[in-house]
Amino acid sequence: MLFTASNHGHSALIGCEVLTFKALSAALVTALMMVPCASLAQQVGSEKTCAFASFNREFKAAMEQSDAGKAALMVRYPLRVNDARGTYYIKDAASLQGRFADIFTPALREAIAVEQIDASDCNAARFMYGRGDVWVTVTDQGYAIEAINVPGGSTDSTAVGRVEFTCKADANRIIVDLGTDGSPRFREWKAGHPLTQKPDTELLHGTTGIEGTGSCSYRFWRFKAGNETLSLEGLGCSSDSNPPPAAATGQFVASAGTTSWCF
Repeated sequence: MLFTASNHGHSALIGCEVLTFKALSAALVTALMMVPCASLAQQVGSEKTCAFASFNREFKAAMEQSDAGKAALMVRYPLRVNDARGTYYIKDAASLQGRFADIFTPALREAIAVEQIDASDCNAARFMYGRGDVWVTVTDQGYAIEAINVPGGSTDSTAVGRVEFTCKADANRIIVDLGTDGSPRFREWKAGHPLTQKPDTELLHGTTGIEGTGSCSYRFWRFKAGNETLSLEGLGCSSDSNPPPAAATGQFVASAGTTSWCF
C-alpha cells in the first residue's frame, strides 16, 4: 500500500497492530481511535510498534539535525537521485555525505518536514514524501530510501547553456540544454548533417519533470513543434520482454508514437 500525504491525521488502531479490539470496551475503542498511530506506538512500548512511524521519526530527526550519518543508515544502495542535472547513483555512505547538501536541499527538507502520514496500514510496502520527492520501500533490513527526486530547477544564471541530455539515434542527433530563460532548449541534426552547420530543428521553452515511481522514476523533457510533441526520456524500468539495448541512455519519442533509443 502506498502512503501519501493526507489531512486526516489519525490512523485506525487496527492498522498499528498494538492492541486487540476484543479486550476493550466499545467506549474505550472509540477514544483510542482518535489517537494518532505514532502516539499509540510510543505509549504501548511492550507491544508491537508501528514500523513506519519509527522510520518517519528517525528520518525527520536526521533532516532536522543535518546528520548525514543517520541519513546514510536509512538508504538502500545504490540510491537513485534525479535532479536538474540528470540522474546519478549514490553507492555508499561516504558518497552520500559528499552530495548531502545537493540532495537534501531546503525545498526537499521542507517537503519531508511537513509530510503528514495517514498510516492506515503500518506495514505498507512503499510510500512517498511530497509529490514523489522521496520514495521509501521495505527491504530485508526494514524501511529504506530507494530513490530521491530533488524538487525544483536551477535558478542560477550561469546554468544557461548547460547540457541536460543528449541523444544519438539512428535518424538524428539531439542536444537538450538550457536556454537564456532557463527553460530547456531542443536542437536536432538529421542523420548525415554535420554539427558544424545550424541545427535542422531548434525548439525553445520546453518543459521538464519526473515520471515513474521509486527506483523506476526518470526525467523527461518535452517540446512543442506545431501540433506535435517531442519527448526525450531517461531510462526508467522496462519489462524483461523489451529491455533497453546495452549502453542506451534513454528514448526519443514523437507524438505519432515513433520511438528511438538514445545512445
